[in-house]
Amino acid sequence: MPLKYGRMGRENMFKQGQGVSRRGSAVSNVQSVETTMRKRGNHETKIQRSCTGRYIPAFFLAILLSAFCCLPTVIRAEDTPFSLLKNTYMQVNTLEARFHQTIFISSLRREREFDGEFYYKRQKGFLWRYKTPKVKYFLYDGRFIWQGQEDKTFIIKDKVNKEKTSGTFLDLIEDIAKLDEIFVLKEHAKAGDFEILELLPKRDNTVKSARVWIDNQNLVRKIQLYEFTGNINTIEFSSIKLNRSVEDSRFIFKQETGKEIIER
Repeated sequence: MPLKYGRMGRENMFKQGQGVSRRGSAVSNVQSVETTMRKRGNHETKIQRSCTGRYIPAFFLAILLSAFCCLPTVIRAEDTPFSLLKNTYMQVNTLEARFHQTIFISSLRREREFDGEFYYKRQKGFLWRYKTPKVKYFLYDGRFIWQGQEDKTFIIKDKVNKEKTSGTFLDLIEDIAKLDEIFVLKEHAKAGDFEILELLPKRDNTVKSARVWIDNQNLVRKIQLYEFTGNINTIEFSSIKLNRSVEDSRFIFKQETGKEIIER
């Protein structure tokens, strides 16, 4: 900011000039001028210091305000994709849906397709019932997983190993409700009416990565699993029904005549 000398400065200079003796020599005149200039210099320094003292706080305040304006928006925990899914699926007591499954088998370089129905009831179990190309099922009754197929002479009875099945979406509803405990969110994108989550497992299992498609009602419509073997398992859901009446009998294993039970 340029400094200007006003009336007071000119008057001081005039008075100082009058104070010089008429008999004064050129030397005394020079000394008087030098004294005046030193006073001016001191006065200018005081003004500069005063200005600096006033403007520095304002300058730093402007920097601070601009810095706060540039801070990224804080995302509340309740607004994250994981928490929205959890809130939806934690309220699911029963679920029915149709599914279409495609498995790309890396070693054969070919795909296999399946269609069926999925049932879930909280504290009872779940059932994957395949209808095509062959009738088969995976039934969890709360204690064991039963696997049966129409053209097989045996039924497999497995003890549930949560460490092995976690993240495979065999236990569909429970895995979705605990998605943030099983996976890390790598990428979150939007495509049309769907949000897509790209996920990486927190622990080692058969799944290398996963992708989940979510509709505008926070329901999972599609899951794609990439396995370490190179296989790609894709499941799409339709005709989803939430919290409707589902019979407990669907989750009770019924012995089939003539079939052996193999426990593992």
